[in-house]
Amino acid sequence: MNKTATIILNWNGADDTILCIESVYKILQGEDYVFIIDNHSSDRSIDKISTFFHKHDIQFDISAPKDIIQKFDVNTYYYIVQNNENLGFGAGNNTILKKLNTLPVIFEYVWLLNNDAVVEDRTLSSLKQCLFLNKMTAIAGSIVLNQPDNGLIQNTGAKYYPFLGVSKLINKNQKVKDLDLNSNIDFDYLNGSSLLLRLNAIHQVGYFDERYFLYSEELDLQISLKNKGYKVQLVPESRIFHKLMGSTKNNSHLFYYYYSMSSILLTRKHYSSFTMLISLFSLLIINLIRTFPSFKNFKWAVKGIFKGLSKK
Repeated sequence: MNKTATIILNWNGADDTILCIESVYKILQGEDYVFIIDNHSSDRSIDKISTFFHKHDIQFDISAPKDIIQKFDVNTYYYIVQNNENLGFGAGNNTILKKLNTLPVIFEYVWLLNNDAVVEDRTLSSLKQCLFLNKMTAIAGSIVLNQPDNGLIQNTGAKYYPFLGVSKLINKNQKVKDLDLNSNIDFDYLNGSSLLLRLNAIHQVGYFDERYFLYSEELDLQISLKNKGYKVQLVPESRIFHKLMGSTKNNSHLFYYYYSMSSILLTRKHYSSFTMLISLFSLLIINLIRTFPSFKNFKWAVKGIFKGLSKK
C-alpha cells in the first residue's frame, strides 16, 4: 500500500508543534510517516520534541536533510529533520519533499500541516478520499477553523486580486453552523495550513519556488498545477483548528516586508507586465494606508516591493 508523508514545519514553536503532533499521532497510529522539519530554531525545539517522543515511547530519529536517505528506516515513523538555517516555508518543506522519491517507501500523498494546527479524526482520511476519487485533483485542502475553537471559520480558501497584489480570505469569522459548507465555494487558492498533495503532480511542477520565504508559496504552486491541467479542491468534511498569524504578526515590519516581496514576485511570475505595474502602485498605496502611522512598517513594505522586483 502506498504511504502518506506528513510534513510539519517548525520554527521556534515547540509547544504548538507538540500539540499538533499529539493530534496527528492519534489518527495515524503508525500507518504513515511524519517528518518534523526544524528551521534552525533557537528555543530548544528539538530537545522539547524529542522529550515528548521519549515520554510517549514513540520511536523516532533525528537527521540532517542530507542524511535522511541513510537514516530512514521503514519501521521508524517519526523523524526530526534539522535544517542549519531558517529556510522559510517553501524551501523548508522542499528539504523533504524533494527526497521522498528516493526513500525505500512509495509515497503517493504528502500532507503539509502547519505546526500551530490541531486536527480531527476525519481530517486526513477525508482528504485522502478526495484525491483517491479525483485523479486530476493535485491538492485537497481542509476548512480552517479558529484555534482555540470559538465556532468561527478562519477561512475556506482565498481570493487573489492581481491588480491589487492582495488576497482576501473567504468566509473569515463566519459561524460554522450558519454556513452551508456543502455548497460550491468559489476560491482562487487554498490556504497552506492543511493541504494534501499528490506527489507525482508536485514533482511535475518542480515543488515550491524557493525564492519565496513567507506568503504566496501555496498560491504560486496551485497556479502552476492548474496550468498543467490539475484541480484544487476544498473538502468540507476535513477540518483543522489553526492559530492565527503564527509566523509573523500582522503588525510586524516582517509581515509587510515578506508579504509585499512575495506579492510582487508572484505577479511578475504569473501575470503580465501591465498587471505587475498596476499591482506595484496599488501595493504602495495599500501599504501606506495599512501601516499608517508607522513609518517603519511602510519602509519595510517598500523594501519588500523592491526585493520582489530584483529577485532572479
